Amino acid sequence: GEGFNADPSLNRVMLDATPCNITAASTTSITCFITDKTPGGTRELSVYVDNLGFAAPNNQEVQVKTAFVSDVSPKVLHANGESAQYSTFTMVMVVGKGFDPNCTRNVLSIGGQTCGIVACSTSSITALFPGNGTSADNLDVTVMVMDKRGEVRDMYTLADSGVHQREDEVASIAALLSPSQVPGTGTELVLQLGANTNSSSVSGLALWPSLNPEEMGGKYLTSYEDLFEFSGNNLDTSSSSIVSDISPALPNEVYYPVVHMEDGTTLVYTAPITARTAITSLSPAAGSIGGRTMLTIAGTGFSEVPDENVVVIGVPTSTTFLNGVILCDVTEASATQLTCVTRPHLAAQASANDPMARNTMPAPTPPGDVQVVLCDAGLNDVLKFECWSDSENGRSACEASVCTFEYADSLTPKVGSISPARALVGQEVTISGERFGQVVEVQLRERTSHMGGTMHSEMHTDTNSRSSTSSDVWATIPITFLERSRNSITFTVPQVSAGQYTVTLRKFNDELSIANSMGAGNLELPLVISSTTGFIGSREGGNPLTLTTPDSSVGFNVTHPEQNAVRINTLPCEVVDVSSHQLTCLPGPMSGRVLAEYWQLTSGTSGFPAIETFSSPDIARLEDSVDINWGGGGPGGPVDSDFFASRFTFYLQLPATQEYTFELDCDDRCAVFVNGILILGADYPNTKTVTSIFPEGQHQFVVTHVEHAGAAKIQLRWAIGASSIQDMPWHRVTPVRSGEPMAISVYVNGAEARQGCPSLQSVQVKLPASPDNAWEAETVDLPGPTCSYIYSAYRTPELTVPLPDIISSASPFEVTGLFLAESMSAMDYEFRVDGVLGSIDSTVHGNSTYPTLMLTPPPLPAGKWPVTISVAGFGYAAPVQQDTQSRLDVRYSLTVGSPVKPAGSYWGGFEAEVPGWGFVPSDSDEYEQIMSLEATTSNPGFEATVVSASTSHLTVRFSRIVDHDTVIAQDSSSRTVGWRVKVDNTGSWDAGQFQLEFDPTYTPFFTSSPSSLVSPDTSGTSIELSWNVKARTEFEALPAGAPSNASIELQSGPNFYPCTAATVRSSMVDSSNGYSENTTCLLPAYLPASNYTIWLTATGTSYTLGSGFARDKMDVPLSVNSISHTTSSAAGGLTITLGGLGFSTNASDVVVTFSNSALSYQGFVMSASATSISVRTPRVPEALEGPTVLDVFVTPSHGATPQPTGFAVTFDTGITPRVLSVSPNRGSTAGGTTITVSIDPYGPQLDGSSSEYSVTVGDLGNGQTCSDVSISSDKTQLTCVTAAPSPRVFVPQVVHVLRQDKGWAECGDVSDPMATPCRYQYIDLWSRRTTWGGNAPPREGDSVFIPAGNTVLLDVSPPELNAVVLQGHLEFDSSATAELVLRCKFILVNGGSLSIGTAEEPFPGKARITLVGTPTSRQLPLYGNKVLAVRNGTVTLHGQHKTPTWTKLAVTADVGDQSIEVVGNVSGTWAVGDRIAIGSSSVFGVDAEERNVSRIEFNPDRNTTTLFLSTALEFTHLGVVVTVDGDDRGHVLDMRAEVAVLSRNVVFEGDETSASFAHGATIMIHTHGSHPRALYQGEQIEMRSTGQAFQLGRYSLHWHLHGDAEYK
Repeated sequence: GEGFNADPSLNRVMLDATPCNITAASTTSITCFITDKTPGGTRELSVYVDNLGFAAPNNQEVQVKTAFVSDVSPKVLHANGESAQYSTFTMVMVVGKGFDPNCTRNVLSIGGQTCGIVACSTSSITALFPGNGTSADNLDVTVMVMDKRGEVRDMYTLADSGVHQREDEVASIAALLSPSQVPGTGTELVLQLGANTNSSSVSGLALWPSLNPEEMGGKYLTSYEDLFEFSGNNLDTSSSSIVSDISPALPNEVYYPVVHMEDGTTLVYTAPITARTAITSLSPAAGSIGGRTMLTIAGTGFSEVPDENVVVIGVPTSTTFLNGVILCDVTEASATQLTCVTRPHLAAQASANDPMARNTMPAPTPPGDVQVVLCDAGLNDVLKFECWSDSENGRSACEASVCTFEYADSLTPKVGSISPARALVGQEVTISGERFGQVVEVQLRERTSHMGGTMHSEMHTDTNSRSSTSSDVWATIPITFLERSRNSITFTVPQVSAGQYTVTLRKFNDELSIANSMGAGNLELPLVISSTTGFIGSREGGNPLTLTTPDSSVGFNVTHPEQNAVRINTLPCEVVDVSSHQLTCLPGPMSGRVLAEYWQLTSGTSGFPAIETFSSPDIARLEDSVDINWGGGGPGGPVDSDFFASRFTFYLQLPATQEYTFELDCDDRCAVFVNGILILGADYPNTKTVTSIFPEGQHQFVVTHVEHAGAAKIQLRWAIGASSIQDMPWHRVTPVRSGEPMAISVYVNGAEARQGCPSLQSVQVKLPASPDNAWEAETVDLPGPTCSYIYSAYRTPELTVPLPDIISSASPFEVTGLFLAESMSAMDYEFRVDGVLGSIDSTVHGNSTYPTLMLTPPPLPAGKWPVTISVAGFGYAAPVQQDTQSRLDVRYSLTVGSPVKPAGSYWGGFEAEVPGWGFVPSDSDEYEQIMSLEATTSNPGFEATVVSASTSHLTVRFSRIVDHDTVIAQDSSSRTVGWRVKVDNTGSWDAGQFQLEFDPTYTPFFTSSPSSLVSPDTSGTSIELSWNVKARTEFEALPAGAPSNASIELQSGPNFYPCTAATVRSSMVDSSNGYSENTTCLLPAYLPASNYTIWLTATGTSYTLGSGFARDKMDVPLSVNSISHTTSSAAGGLTITLGGLGFSTNASDVVVTFSNSALSYQGFVMSASATSISVRTPRVPEALEGPTVLDVFVTPSHGATPQPTGFAVTFDTGITPRVLSVSPNRGSTAGGTTITVSIDPYGPQLDGSSSEYSVTVGDLGNGQTCSDVSISSDKTQLTCVTAAPSPRVFVPQVVHVLRQDKGWAECGDVSDPMATPCRYQYIDLWSRRTTWGGNAPPREGDSVFIPAGNTVLLDVSPPELNAVVLQGHLEFDSSATAELVLRCKFILVNGGSLSIGTAEEPFPGKARITLVGTPTSRQLPLYGNKVLAVRNGTVTLHGQHKTPTWTKLAVTADVGDQSIEVVGNVSGTWAVGDRIAIGSSSVFGVDAEERNVSRIEFNPDRNTTTLFLSTALEFTHLGVVVTVDGDDRGHVLDMRAEVAVLSRNVVFEGDETSASFAHGATIMIHTHGSHPRALYQGEQIEMRSTGQAFQLGRYSLHWHLHGDAEYK
């Protein structure tokens, strides 16, 4: 031909889909070789040239003669005698080459009998052999390959095949013992085996659907892919001749039994079994919209396990029921009858006013189909819908006249209204509505949340979900009504908990009513507050308030106390005790709070509205001050960051009549009102001030603020008299007026209590001891029935002397105040620090007006803690009036005392007890403080560790000194070391110090010790040593034989070995030399060779003094007397055994090095015992250039020095084969892949037998050893079969080839698996049968499920599939040379991932996902059809970057031009064949054009690129920049048309029908409930034919009610 590329790599020749290997090419000819993988028969020849496309014509055909049969298994087939009613067919596999992967084009005959073909590849055919009733030997095996017209184009016959046909002496099935008519689930299949078949050799059973044994000859039996395999959990082979198992759920179909044998043989029996699940009757055919209709379904084939039957009823599609079905909950089941209870049909369509579709309303339905689907037990609602949607799951046929159910208005009681809607116990309530004639009971359903009056129906993911309402049903209270008519019912409210209830009516048949409008079924039962005690108290709060209800009222919620809420105006009152009719709460402080109210304004609001007159805020809460900087944010909740209004209200007692200055700063506008009068306004960016005289007393302040857009802030400050501007005393302000009654609000289960408190006239607030003030009335009237609380300065105890600034010990301290208590008893007071109870001295000093209390603080860590001093009948005391504190608090300092034991050994090894105050307890995690210990003396040599701590005590352990080379004597000077204890309290440090003397006087000194041992074998050996301590007062002389005052250890490196049973031989106490002792101790049974330091720790009569060591070390010798090998591969890997005595038994403590004067390499110690070690030799790169001799050194234990062994090892390149490649370099995770390791033929080869070699994939410690190792005759190739990896590893791993007596083959740098030719990767390739359990890869129409923990690499383009469900991972193969196309109806990512490239490594080839279907195709629940549904998991799609993505014309392009010139260099990423768009230069958008690029040329002199187009342009596109004459402002009009590249190498698209149906592909990301958000990331991908018209929420890319989901 012509137009080929002279570079062979830029051409592709294909015979159908099989490449022909190109060996030479010119512009006019290509030479290629047909491979063994090419099917025989007629093949279409195509030639593709990179950057040009396919050569024409494309209809050249080649007759390929490659068919060949090399083997058939099994060798003995069943003949099927003519007398038998049914036959046993044998599954055979024919192995060879040249077969057509399209099974319809192959014909297989064995002994002249045409087989039914099951599966095909180019190298194998699997088929069913029917047998002809007679025995025969060496049957001819013939394969014929047909063309698409059915003509034979290639044929091969294997004569003398060794395949025999036998009536006897072969595995067979004799009879079907179970019924031939079976239900669709739980079917027991029982088979009688043939005389020569034992049940113990059976590995499993299956059923084959849609097989016609009479007509199978020569046909492609596609139904084999739908084989129903039994789980094997119930496989019974206890009888030698009978086998049975329980089948999975089966669709209605005719099946044939299949038996799998352990030797791989598969038998098929031709006795038919018919599975049938059917509905024969259904009653009733209609029921209440409110649900609870008891539906009885008669039929056949149901599961006797209720939960394995899923019943669905067809209903109209809505946002609530996107899949158009509703579940009916099965309660009872037998094989012939089901009973299920319907759910209410409450539905809604999402809209702008109800985007979440929460306002569900009852809706009647037309008759909808009822189906029974056989599923697994224990499914939640979502999985039940998934089971229903899978067409492969067994489901009922309708054999009744009608198999439908409708939600009927005529059968539904409807609640129209309830009067009164708020009622009390014993009160009569009337329900009005329709169709009450069959109602027998009223039910009250208590709710924790209010959902607008109707029960909201949605799918629940919890297995035991009732699924009928989103409100939790606490209780269903049946009530017998007083009166009933068709349209009304009257009942009396029973004695129940207060709360909000939904009223539901139950019919005689248990069906339930509905509410016919929002809120129509709601009844509120409030409790009545009849009295209060403790209703006057301190402004600081803390005076218990008790609320009481009458016995006849509904009560508080005792079971769930958190459902009781009390507020005093806007202030919370903490519930501390509750019974049915009484509740006590603790009012919080009123001071230090500002009432803040926020409103969302209409977008675009301008000006400054009269916020002081606003009502019904969107948010009402308490703030600490009017000093808030929101920045770019806002108040949160329902109020956005732009266009909102704020109002802050507080009261402040001004100390004197004088001049006050107020400063106001805000963004955007604000104002201040005092006692209702505007005094100051400000707007951004101006800060405004006002100065005026205000009288002494309590004043109301209102600050208003409006934010339009951008940043937001508000700040109010002040100055008193001539002082400078400063923060206002926010700790003194209150959100409500002090001294005035405030309404108490009580809510129980969401229902607000009614007020029934009596009117009280002239309540005396001021007491005789109360201080005077001019802003509160001394008496207050409390008008009923509203229950009120009074915060009063008259009832506020107040300190007159501030608390101490710092508490540094547990010593008591005094406080004095105006406490208001009439008695002088300490019982009237309570003192707490951070809630921890302190103590109060029983004697109260001073006088009754200003008593003085003696307080003892509780122990707490250092830090600042809140303090409460509570006075009975009043509440918490306030700080001193002039104090700047907003609340009482005190700071605990850290105090560190002197250690109880002032000194210890110079070398450490003891513990010290340190008293103090403010430590952080070590046994508690309730404190945020962090305590640390550090030395203040440089280089102390010790490590100090806190062993235990309480708030007043530390135990500190001092390690033995690390550097003990210094020589000291008993009369040497001691060392003083300081230590700092630090406690971090929210970023600020408290610290205290203590000192210890490390004193030679307290140090044990050795006077004699052993210097060496003969052997490491020390079993039963004792040593003798002598020592003394000068601190004689700590010891008493001990008699011989007594336990020693010392414990003794031997140290080598970090390892310590105890010398046990230390016993006194003699001892004495001397006034000048102190205490001396001669001691013996028993060595361990074995000591590894090393130089040991002997340590002794001395314990006196009262405490441990510390440790000392023997200056002379004790030597334990090493002996090495043998070595197993002295020559190793230069690549290492040879296991050498060294024999001797003195090795550590811990292999990680032993080091073996191979060294000479210039080189040193460390081996890997694999095992160690006292008498031998095994070490793997290292790779010695220098030895690859020539033999290298290295001496062997052993470090026998941790801490020992390297010892020469007297042995050397020669690392010899002459015995080191070099690996060139591993092929294939990836294979199945199931193992079983045959790999070939190729050796450099010009270097050392694989001498010896295959039994001397092992091949390991992966780390040598846990890698996988290959089996069936064999070596080629020329000694340059090694083959083996991989094992399955455990655990699974999906990254490339090193392949180690080991000759047992020489070592590894050379592989280069094995530390990087990608840098060595010796690499192999376990992976599940889509194209491999092992990925699919030995079956063929998925075929057209299959559904694919990848389970969790599995990763499949899509390396081929599969046929069109039904569904792909990913709980595991599917990844497109980045090494694929051809475009990968995944074409299916939908993809569900549910716990796994789908990835095409990554952000770091975009996909290099071409990939395409095409979703197929029409608007009527089966829907995936919630997500719809033709969808990539991302429910739980990750989807990442990353294509190659196009840079730039768009540019502009550099020159005007006219009509008829076939090239355009664009700005810049786009030749780097834009490519020939890309589709580009050229923007319109007219007023008509349709003048934009799309073209393909046929050639690209960069013009460096102009920095432009010329793009040659596939067809000429139809419109003019401007490439000019225009300036206007006379325009003195220099305007420039850029009229250049935009040019964008549309093509990407990764494509997501809808199929060819998308445009005609306006129904394209979609991506929906939606995670249900509170599960972790599913993640999607796409970049540089092309989306074509996406989005679905006339479908709610079916956008091209849709995050559905997904919340925030940042990709991670």
